[in-house]
Amino acid sequence: PRYFTFDATDTYMYIADYYCHRIMRYSTNSTGGTNGTLVAGGSGAYNQNTSVNGPWGIHYLSSVSSDLFITNNYGHTVMRWTPGATSGTFVAGTPGIAGSNSTLLNQPMGIKIDSYLNMFVVDYGNHRVQMFCANNQTAVTIAGTGVAGSGATQLSSPRGIAFDSAMNMYIGDFNNHRVQKFVKLNTATTSTTNFTIGWNSTGITVAGDVGGSSGTAANRFNGPYVLRFDSSNALIISDTLNHRIQKWIIGNSSGVTIAGQASGTAGSSSNSLYQPVGIVLDSSDSIYIADKANNRVMFWPNGASSGSMIAGTGNKNKKSLFYIAFTLPYPRLLAIKSSESDLPADEKCTIK
Repeated sequence: PRYFTFDATDTYMYIADYYCHRIMRYSTNSTGGTNGTLVAGGSGAYNQNTSVNGPWGIHYLSSVSSDLFITNNYGHTVMRWTPGATSGTFVAGTPGIAGSNSTLLNQPMGIKIDSYLNMFVVDYGNHRVQMFCANNQTAVTIAGTGVAGSGATQLSSPRGIAFDSAMNMYIGDFNNHRVQKFVKLNTATTSTTNFTIGWNSTGITVAGDVGGSSGTAANRFNGPYVLRFDSSNALIISDTLNHRIQKWIIGNSSGVTIAGQASGTAGSSSNSLYQPVGIVLDSSDSIYIADKANNRVMFWPNGASSGSMIAGTGNKNKKSLFYIAFTLPYPRLLAIKSSESDLPADEKCTIK
């Protein structure tokens, strides 16, 4: 598992089953081994509107619709899908075609949607972040250059994306082992319904090593992946290849391990993780963790030294719950909890 999302009432969680090319639904009070319900895809890895192809990221925006927005990592697209429907709609990218122009994607991963359905897509294979204005399939690059690198304007295989309350953007710069902050530029109003927005193209390293060195020390990462904010506005980061979850207060020079082993050791016991990816926080700052290589979802209470399995098998030899994408549907909790489901909107946006 890697990422997942909850519905508007927290009754169900939707899980992107990466290798089986489907979206599954589970009750939030499930325990390990519970069977799920198919709600999207499941017909194989095809680049057509009745299939999902390597589903990676999911964003659910309860304040706007009941639809799921899904990044197809293998299919190089973003789909909009009503749970239970027999087909979805392609809203970004061209099915089965990877590319680097403004209408194409290359293995998209993280995704965020604002309340006007503007999409922010982490274009992993192109080392950039793309913004698609609502109902527009032509994007503008808002971070990265399209070429992998460790410079302040560059990204290398980025994965996760988060925004703070000022709409500053934070990117999990996976191969550079750092978290980059891109400061939002001043918004200029051109009419009552049109805005011009943008971000500084030079990133600031706010966590990890500015030069891109990996490590297991408290001031290092080894593949930072998904980013969230807790109730204190600290960053919560899945340090995937160090098999741990780190809490990093903005402005500090190091982080603290809040789940998994601080030493960076992998494991399958209740106090260990093995390549955690997706994370989300509830109202008490307890964490749901997509423990990828253990094929399970863990619930880790705030302040606890161990967690409990709520979905999956914990069997490392099975890939049936490989990637889980999730956000929580709390529309007022931007940059306080992890949903970011009500990002400051830019209706009929243009971008500078």
